[in-house]
This record gives sequence, structure tokens and C-alpha cells, in this order.
Amino acid sequence: CALPYDGAVDVWSVGCIFGELLGMQMENCPDPSTRDPLFPGESCGELSGEDRRSGMHRRKGKEQLDLILQVIGTPAQHQLQHLDKDMRDYILSTPKVDGVDLSTNYPAASQDALDVLKAMLCFFPGERLSIDQALASPYLEAVRNPQFETVSDRPMQSDIVNESERSKNLLVNVVREVMHYRSK
Repeated sequence: CALPYDGAVDVWSVGCIFGELLGMQMENCPDPSTRDPLFPGESCGELSGEDRRSGMHRRKGKEQLDLILQVIGTPAQHQLQHLDKDMRDYILSTPKVDGVDLSTNYPAASQDALDVLKAMLCFFPGERLSIDQALASPYLEAVRNPQFETVSDRPMQSDIVNESERSKNLLVNVVREVMHYRSK
């Protein structure tokens, strides 16, 4: 299914990164050799933690979705309406799972951290924490200073990526564009 790209996609991405960062804290995982990715995909080789996660329900071609559902749990049926019929049918055909208790994965994380992580990883984009809600969460209250935040009145538009552009030029152009907007 093709959903419009909006802030909910970015919040999901930040939630994934935040979960990974929580998992990297020494208090949550003292032995780095036992640390697993939040959603250990098949294509990550040894990083997938396959040996420690055997027995998970996985169907060919849907491995990443299965891993997500194992962590966040099976979404309620109303949270599937944005998906195409094949994807809805697939999710409804999988065994219902409750997801993991994030406090078990991240025992040293505060309840505020776990709450914002769970809200960022809500399956249905329409119920996912917004960017502004995430920034206003109690977890970030002590480090956030809205006086120093810059909010654009329009979405960023960029022409830095062209089909023929090589990746080494992309970084130069990204830095150039950031510096251009930073000076305004």
C-alpha cells in the first residue's frame, strides 16, 4: 500500500532509532555481544540475532512485518484500515501476539522513555504520536528548550538528488543546502 509520506513516517523512524539507543545503554544491556536490534531483519547477517530469536513466526517475504508485530503486538482491526486487502488479510491470518514488554527489553529505561517509545511505534499512523507530541513528552522535558527551536512555515523542498548524481556528491550537496538554510 502506498501511504502519503508525512511526519508519522519520521516518528516511526525516530522510534526505531530511539529503541536502538535504549538498547545500547550499559544499564539495559551490560554485555554488547548479547545486544539485538529492535527489529532484526534477515538481511543484516550476524546483526540479525537469528540464533537468539529462533522460533519467531516468519513467512517468506513478510519477515520484517512479522518482526515488527512480534515487538509491538498485533494491531487492532481498526488499525489495519489504511492497508491494502492483501496486507490486512496477511496480518489477520497470523497468530495474535501481545508484543513484548518494553520494560523487560529496557529495564533501566524510565517509564516516560518507554511511554514515548511505545507511542512512536504505534502501528496505525493516525494514532501514532505526532512530532510535536513527541517533543512535548515528559521524557524530553528536561532537555528541550523551545526558544531555540526553529519551525519552518513550509515543508522543505530540495532538488539535491538527481537520478544521475553519485552518492559522494550527495553529501556535499546536503551540506551545501543545510548551510544555505542555516544562514537564513
